[in-house]
Amino acid sequence: MGAQLELVHAAPLDFEGRGPRGDHAVIARMIDDGTRVLDIGCGDGALMAELRDRKGVVLVPASQEGKTVTEDDVLEAALDAGAEDVQDLGESFEVVSEATDL
Repeated sequence: MGAQLELVHAAPLDFEGRGPRGDHAVIARMIDDGTRVLDIGCGDGALMAELRDRKGVVLVPASQEGKTVTEDDVLEAALDAGAEDVQDLGESFEVVSEATDL
């Protein structure tokens, strides 16, 4: 007889994938950062490339508790923490890093 599987945790999921391979976005969201994934070679490797290149993004509001946060403030803190890039989006700053560094 086949192996018995036990459902340990179930939660409702609501995913929406867009683009040429929207299913990749859905699958990538189900995989926790830092998880090891084995590519068994049954595809073209695109999903593994997306997982390898996945980045973490944090938005920092330009105003916090009534105080203005400057780009220099965010740049200094982000670069000290190992972030790769900071973009000024007007009302917020986008900080990009490795997903595992968040």
